[in-house]
Amino acid sequence: MLTAGTITLRIKQEVDDEGLTHLTIDSKSGTGLPGSTERRLFNNETRQGNHPLFGKITGRTRCAALDDLPSDWLATGWEDDTSRVILMATEHLDIGAVTYKAGALELIDGDRRYVRHVEVQKGEEQLKTKIIYDYLGPLDH
Repeated sequence: MLTAGTITLRIKQEVDDEGLTHLTIDSKSGTGLPGSTERRLFNNETRQGNHPLFGKITGRTRCAALDDLPSDWLATGWEDDTSRVILMATEHLDIGAVTYKAGALELIDGDRRYVRHVEVQKGEEQLKTKIIYDYLGPLDH
């Protein structure tokens, strides 16, 4: 099990000349774990990579309708007017696991927060959790 304290994400969103959305997510742990950079393209095409903690991976990213999500856990709990979420699917090739992350706005203690519902599957084993984010302001340029 991997547990960590504070993780800071710096997220940059761009739309290219073809109208495709790109996310660049730089993560840094407050616990001394190595940071990483994810480059996500919202076209649902499989991309390969090598993550410093998780090894060889393939991933796909898209906006998905709630009824297109692979489980109820990923599809429920969002704000009432939510019809689509950001869906990231990652296959961990070295360990034979799949992670699904669905992200959107959710009410947490009365506050609108960006939340990811995370589901990891390896064989018959399943882990489900939520990651709740604090917004710290715009990126410094």
